[in-house]
Amino acid sequence: MAAQENDDTWKTMMSKLSMKKLLLPALLGTLFIGESAVAKGNIAQAMTEVYGAYNPAHKCWVLKDDYSYCMKVTSVHSAKDADGKETVFLLALGDAIEDEGHIHAFSTGGRLGMIVYESQAPDTVKVIATQKNEPVGMDGCAPPAENFMFTQIGPAHWAWRFNDYEGRQGQYWRNTTFYAPCQGAVRPLFSLQTETSLFLYDMPEEKTTMKRTVTVKTDKADASGYYPIEVEVTKAPEEKVKPGKYVFRFSAEKDKYMPEPGSSMAIELVNQGEN
Repeated sequence: MAAQENDDTWKTMMSKLSMKKLLLPALLGTLFIGESAVAKGNIAQAMTEVYGAYNPAHKCWVLKDDYSYCMKVTSVHSAKDADGKETVFLLALGDAIEDEGHIHAFSTGGRLGMIVYESQAPDTVKVIATQKNEPVGMDGCAPPAENFMFTQIGPAHWAWRFNDYEGRQGQYWRNTTFYAPCQGAVRPLFSLQTETSLFLYDMPEEKTTMKRTVTVKTDKADASGYYPIEVEVTKAPEEKVKPGKYVFRFSAEKDKYMPEPGSSMAIELVNQGEN
């Protein structure tokens, strides 16, 4: 009876996920988004292959690392190419499990999991790229799912755009990262700090010290098959990176986006050890 109840709970949860998360626009570029993978029941299969058996006590998949994290599916996107080949992009987020007594530890965040797989048949998947244990967030918690946006970065390339926000001791910063499958793993192909600010106890209001806006230029792909990414700098500290627009292009040699050589953006990232 308990097994049947757990199975019914899982089916109910996936039904809600399908209705709320997967009713997406039918046509995007050369690929289309659908929910056929959910109907096949392959989401649970993919999660189990990467994280092990579903844990009915915690109602999630438990990831064991420095602590234990309760991994739950937060979004699923299914894309088909012109030949009908389906690729599924699954995002999971996990908070630290509270009963281990560490969830308020400041230095411990949550976990991010990304699985890219081919849906081959009912209950059959072929995982082609994963990142199952990316530290994110703080205070034992992963960031909200709304911080992740499924984004097209090429006619046949997709990524999760993660907009992160952190702060401590009066200093705040925002970061933008694009995670995408590459060479059998899901990795950050682009990552940049986009805003910094100060809000100290003696300040009447928050002061922005650096501001950058990130835009994927979808009008034309490079020879690499990826769209360029434009970074517009509107405020820069000490003018290390001059205000203006900078173009990042995907480098097949380095498997990530790189700024134009010789630009003040490229020089600053090298100085910071980011390139």
